[in-house]
Amino acid sequence: MEVAYVGNKSSYLSNYNNAFGEPNNLGIGTLFSNGWMPQCFPAGKSTDQIPNPATPPVPPFIGACSTGTTSYTSQQIDAAELYPAYGSLKIINHQMYSNYNSLQATWNKQQGHFTYLANYTFSKALGIRGENGAATGDPTNLKNNYGTLPNNRPNIFNVAYIYQFPSFKSGTNAILRGAANGWQISGITQYQTGVDLQAAVTSNFNYNAYIPAGTTFMGKTIYDAVQANDSNIIGTPNISLMPKVICNPHSGLASHQFVNPACFSPFATPGQQGTYIFPTLTGPHYLNSDISVFKNFAFGASESKKLTFRFSGYNFLNHPNRSFQSGDNALDLTFDKNGVNQPNAPGAPFGYALYKTGHRIIQGEARFSF
Repeated sequence: MEVAYVGNKSSYLSNYNNAFGEPNNLGIGTLFSNGWMPQCFPAGKSTDQIPNPATPPVPPFIGACSTGTTSYTSQQIDAAELYPAYGSLKIINHQMYSNYNSLQATWNKQQGHFTYLANYTFSKALGIRGENGAATGDPTNLKNNYGTLPNNRPNIFNVAYIYQFPSFKSGTNAILRGAANGWQISGITQYQTGVDLQAAVTSNFNYNAYIPAGTTFMGKTIYDAVQANDSNIIGTPNISLMPKVICNPHSGLASHQFVNPACFSPFATPGQQGTYIFPTLTGPHYLNSDISVFKNFAFGASESKKLTFRFSGYNFLNHPNRSFQSGDNALDLTFDKNGVNQPNAPGAPFGYALYKTGHRIIQGEARFSF
């Protein structure tokens, strides 16, 4: 038996796949600096009853609340950028960092006809999200994106085994020896916890909420519920609007549900960003068991010729593994103007793993060797 600590720390990693340091990224509140906020106005009220920005002279209010704009114009965003003529300017540097810590245990045993190998790893992989598929919430501040990484698997367990049945010695009936000798059974079972859904899927679960009617911000009142977005809530189109976590979203779950929508604020408040890193939201685990049974018939004086029959069962327990799919609607966090969560996947609430993968496969084989 062996028990060991295994870990590493990586610094100065290249940010080749994200836009940290991008000079055209606008920080939180940048678009609020002109003293206004996008909002709709009630039918019958003229735009001069609500202050418009002096520069650029583009009215941000179009139509009534049901059809009005809720964001900034492209001219206003360009006016706030450092280099508006160049669009996105990605800068590659070496600011990323990560660390991995684990306790790893291995137990190997051979006793008579039975041999097995078991190993278990308890670990945590942390770092700056934004590389290799990790979802990034804030591309302007590295520290706001430090959390578990997509490759984080807290628990991994594997066991492999082989058992050779005892053989009858010479002197026993030849037919009995031929039927009973040469049997072996082997198998492997694998288990690992799922990914952190926020790290592996999306930073904010495509958060869709409203600013409630009656909200006052910067001296202006919103007369009807307004669709919230990154621009009209946090004053920048370059940072994802995050929902505010109000309880542990990994608690109070229904069967096969992995994220609780009731733990996210259903309304967005202008001027207030939500939570960048959620509590670890572990997705569906992976479990698989394979098994094989062998029977060897030996021929010749030296038994150098063998006829082998093999029967294998892959996922022989026929255990289904729950799964989310790429772009899964069940991971879209949507609230209506009344603050009620709206399921986006038919027949499944938010955070529910609707899909199943894996099925039993049986295989037979006959092989002659000499």
